[in-house]
Amino acid sequence: MALLKVVNVSQIFTDEVRRAAMDAPSKHVVSKGRGPGSLEGEDTAGLDYNVATGLDMPLVVQNAVETVRVMVSGMVGTVRLDDDPHARINVNRLGVGQRYERHVDGNPITLLIFLNDDFEGGHLMASGLRFAPKLGAAILFEGWTIPHEVAEVTKGERFTLPLNLYPDG
Repeated sequence: MALLKVVNVSQIFTDEVRRAAMDAPSKHVVSKGRGPGSLEGEDTAGLDYNVATGLDMPLVVQNAVETVRVMVSGMVGTVRLDDDPHARINVNRLGVGQRYERHVDGNPITLLIFLNDDFEGGHLMASGLRFAPKLGAAILFEGWTIPHEVAEVTKGERFTLPLNLYPDG
């Protein structure tokens, strides 16, 4: 059975850390058509979201990510973050009408950290399960084997911090 687990990160991602991550400078990204890992048809594929990259992350967020990486290593074996500093830490923001298409990730293990839950819609669907975002929670799963998607946000903004993790060694 594939790895799919809810993890409590509330002691690491405190209000201060979450606020710093959500306030990091972001850029708007739009792409049309099927990208790597897309499982949708050409007519529905594409992305429209805002992202803040690792190079812009405050130190308090970088330290929290390292603490979470060590915690996950204790669960699944030693893991490392993405080698690309731009992809190492990202905060994704979805506004009203935005969603993530059905896809698989290019990394073996994904930890999706929910930074807020004061919005509507935007639930994660993976392995036939629906996960309502909950503050202080994260979903740990095999990113490149479990197809997943995020439903359209219908009210407010959804902030997540996905970590792309790789076995170390």
